Amino acid sequence: MICWKPVIKKLYIFFLLLYPVAFFAQSTEDTDNPEPPVFTYVTVDSTDGKAVLYWTPSPSTDVSGYFIYIPDTVGVGGGWKCIDTVIGPGADSVKWVNSQANHHSEIYAIAAFDSSGNKSLITPWHCTMYAFPYFDRCQNSTRVVWNRYVGWDSVAYYNVYYKTETSSYALLAQVYSDSSYNQTDMQSDIQYCYYVEAVNGDGRVSLSNLTCIVTNVPHLPKYLVADYATVTGSSQITVAFTIDPNAEINNYKLCRTNPGDGSFYQIATFPANTSNPIIYEDKDLDLNNIYRYKLIANDVCYRDIDTSNEACNIRLSAVSDDDMTLHLQWSLYSNFKGGVKNYNIFRMVDTYPPELVAVLNISDLHIDDVTAFTYSHILEKKYLSGKFCYLVEAVEDSANNPVGMENKSRSNISCDVQPPRVFVPNCIYPNSEIEKNRVFLPYVTFGSLDYALTIYNRWGEKIFETTDTYCGWNGKVKGGNFAPSGIYVYYITFTTSDGKPYKKCGEFLLYYP
Repeated sequence: MICWKPVIKKLYIFFLLLYPVAFFAQSTEDTDNPEPPVFTYVTVDSTDGKAVLYWTPSPSTDVSGYFIYIPDTVGVGGGWKCIDTVIGPGADSVKWVNSQANHHSEIYAIAAFDSSGNKSLITPWHCTMYAFPYFDRCQNSTRVVWNRYVGWDSVAYYNVYYKTETSSYALLAQVYSDSSYNQTDMQSDIQYCYYVEAVNGDGRVSLSNLTCIVTNVPHLPKYLVADYATVTGSSQITVAFTIDPNAEINNYKLCRTNPGDGSFYQIATFPANTSNPIIYEDKDLDLNNIYRYKLIANDVCYRDIDTSNEACNIRLSAVSDDDMTLHLQWSLYSNFKGGVKNYNIFRMVDTYPPELVAVLNISDLHIDDVTAFTYSHILEKKYLSGKFCYLVEAVEDSANNPVGMENKSRSNISCDVQPPRVFVPNCIYPNSEIEKNRVFLPYVTFGSLDYALTIYNRWGEKIFETTDTYCGWNGKVKGGNFAPSGIYVYYITFTTSDGKPYKKCGEFLLYYP
């Protein structure tokens, strides 16, 4: 097969003009085939993706040019097809303009031809390298794969080069016995480009095509914040978490510790499109214990990729003392992303609404003096049982919170009872200028249920009785007359707030100055 049509046309015209000479030449026709060239290598031009062939010219004296071949069918077993002709005995390279080496590997061979149309043997074939990257978004890696260079006796090694949108090509790896390389720790939404360089033992190199890929690593959460864990019932804790809505997530797993066990156990799962923030009510808990919570993000590759800070409930204990104080102690809330700014202490007396009684910096103790209630409630005629309840509220420092939130966490409500106290005057003066000295009125605090006051004279006769805590004896008897001066006996009974009966009796003096 000869693939040099322009050359044949010129020779045909030449033969018509010089027919006698041509006829003579037929009798001495040249039938010697030239020696083949040495096909040194084929490479891919990085600028346009075309194959470029290089060879050492044929040593024969009569060489007019070279034929370029590719396989006639897929593979190299079905013959060769001439695709191009290179004129000139000293020609040593050519770029095939119809090459698509940037899309697949291509196989080439070369033969020399002389002025008589004789053709050399076809050289051993060489093939271009085709490289292609496969990105694994779950492994966050790119596997660059290429076909081995064929045509040399051996390849010393392969150099893999890469670059990003903002960098120049740099050597990524040198591969000796493989035809692939795995690049890890990729950045998301970045274009990576690669090419491979085959290196021969004598220093010749062949380049593959340039190939690029844009990574799409699952977007990790920019934030995953445990906002709070707060007590919202006698056996319930409510937890809240702020999530990054742009993260590529499969689901979120809520985990909690159990009492006496520091390990976390999954208690709930939320889909990726769940509400933000995630709020969960954990019920049927014993609030004498501390429970810790955290949220785990599971990405689209089913990997646990991020974990929130921990949130835990505040456990409060309030204990009464005999000196009219209550001692509060609580577990510190230390897991706000922004840290704790302060603790608010609230007090609740009987059915009255909570009252803020203290604002503390980082502390886990407070002593509440309730002495004032022994007087104020008498003046205001408040029937107090002596039951004092408290809760502690931790307040987050919003300046240090990653999303600027000021979250709060409240403790359990802890109560204790102050014992009842009875203050009994030891004398009265019905004609005193001071009003409160004219009436015999015991002062009862913290436990005046079923109250009864009875007064007897020295002969044991009942002369006064009442069930009104704020009603006293003014010294008068039946008929409106004042009782004579002397010693009188009182008898007080009531039920304390914890259901125990209380009794007190004694004497006092009725005196007219």
